[in-house]
Amino acid sequence: MLKVALTGGIGSGKSTVAEFLDELGAYVIDSDQLARDVVERGTPGYEAVLAAFGDGILTDGEIDRAKLAEIVFKDATARAKLESIIHPLVRDAAEKMVKSLPADAVVINQIPLLVETDGAKRFDFVITVSADEGVRRKRLIERGMKDYEITKRLAAQVNDAAREAIAHSVVRNDGSIDELRQAVAHHATYEGYSLAGEAVITFEHDENLGPVECVIQPSKVSSVRAAPVETRDPEPATREIHALVLDNGTRFELANDKYSIGRQTTCDIVIADHNVSRVHAEIKIIQGTWRIDDRGSTNGTRVNGIVIVEPTPLASGDVIAFGAVNIQFE
Repeated sequence: MLKVALTGGIGSGKSTVAEFLDELGAYVIDSDQLARDVVERGTPGYEAVLAAFGDGILTDGEIDRAKLAEIVFKDATARAKLESIIHPLVRDAAEKMVKSLPADAVVINQIPLLVETDGAKRFDFVITVSADEGVRRKRLIERGMKDYEITKRLAAQVNDAAREAIAHSVVRNDGSIDELRQAVAHHATYEGYSLAGEAVITFEHDENLGPVECVIQPSKVSSVRAAPVETRDPEPATREIHALVLDNGTRFELANDKYSIGRQTTCDIVIADHNVSRVHAEIKIIQGTWRIDDRGSTNGTRVNGIVIVEPTPLASGDVIAFGAVNIQFE
């Protein structure tokens, strides 16, 4: 098994890289989603966060991420306290997931704060996704963040030089999405992230052919290989159906895997509001988790009051804001 850490700064595109690696056959562990899971009601994490921050962070008995974020993003001490609770729980949950995977799996752990938490030593290989600051700023502005917000977020993170210093491989993401896909494919090929599994050769009888000699010469490949797709647990025949619910009660059932959201009539989910861009966002399910991604809208997309800059996992009860329009994910 190869344990890989994937990191990168805000707006670098690490979530997209993780998605591409998943398509190539690697197993991806999303630390952001685990951070949600470990503080669900009834868990030790829930009780620890409640003890640390009080019941003022609750809404209908659940931890309100927007309320909690309002506290910790204003107070470095509070943020450190929250991280001291959540980070160990996330590491334990990730390690438990790893133990359930095949022995020859390539496991991608998506960890934004890898340098800050001194976590690189826990992995066999580190990939850093990097992009010029100007490119990252442009992406973040296109996704609705204000310039001062971007400056504050960048200042709170280590720079690319620090991330690249711990990396075995650096994936540059200064261009288009197609260029990034090619870069990831090149990295996967170079590192040997080929899909493992049996090679099946079928011989058919042909009376027009005489005796032939067939020599199969395997090419030399790296010992680093992604686990075969066949070994993954099959998806259940049915899954829980989530929905998006508008303030006026309009309900959109999410029965398919992907939906476009916007004012344009060709979108899958049409919101007739001038604050919503023609194609505002996209919601899709990846590895059983629904994620929302802003598509360069004018007014941005927020989840529980926080501007999103990358595909963001959703949990029941999350409030998504498209400009001035609020929708609840259920």
